Amino acid sequence: MGGDGGQVIDRATMVRTKGYGLTKSAGDRYAASLGEMANYTQQLFEDRGMGALERHRTRMSQCFLSQQALCEPVVACRLGNLYNKEAFIGALLNKKLPSRLSHIRALKDVKQCTLSWATEEGERRMVDPVTREILDTGGSRAVLIWPSGVVVSVKTLAELKIKECPVTGTAFDPDKDVIALAPNEEELQRLHDKLPAQTKKRMAAAMEGAALGEPAAAVAQACEQPAAKRSKPTAGEEVFRENAAKSETYKKLFNPDLGPGLTGTRDPLGTPCYNRGPKV
Repeated sequence: MGGDGGQVIDRATMVRTKGYGLTKSAGDRYAASLGEMANYTQQLFEDRGMGALERHRTRMSQCFLSQQALCEPVVACRLGNLYNKEAFIGALLNKKLPSRLSHIRALKDVKQCTLSWATEEGERRMVDPVTREILDTGGSRAVLIWPSGVVVSVKTLAELKIKECPVTGTAFDPDKDVIALAPNEEELQRLHDKLPAQTKKRMAAAMEGAALGEPAAAVAQACEQPAAKRSKPTAGEEVFRENAAKSETYKKLFNPDLGPGLTGTRDPLGTPCYNRGPKV
């Protein structure tokens, strides 16, 4: 019928129970369609992408870089991303980290995680070490205690109300050392605000360079410190240069100008010192 009667109303039609979220979470026109029942699943003939729960479970079960299943050892960064350590080290050594990960410069910028696992219906799932609650679902949020590297649920820390890791006993600051894993937009913004000012500057430069097509590694290296500070030699280097300039043996390694063509100091093979390629 058209919603004007002729329908037998039962409890499953009117009472919002567990299945209510299966249809109401879809949003848009499906959230208030005429005659929709609270506890029945809709079948949609369109690709609506991954939902919030699916995205969260994917980020909690897959490496952020390689998109492969997480396997020990696992590391996490200050922005709540999880990585397989092998894939992370490979990308770091090959300078293949994307620009959005410019806050990572070395292995010290990540923390190796102490994870707890359980098998449910033949599938390996990440769980809380205290309550054994599954952490890769949308209904449970996981956090990393940075000093100890232990991954626990938000509910565990909220109920215990302690400032020591419930597994290792390591002291931590709830405001600075608790990193939300697979964060949403609000949590990600809070984690970004906790980063040092120099790191934020490097990330902004890397994102700007990525928009211009520049390599992220080159941009991050350029903004690491001022140019004057990078080019200033140390005391030992200055002494070496002075002694080398006075050495006759050092002077014999170079020939003066050999005539027409490129001028300037040349090496024993006749190639200008500023041109080590094929002789012009």
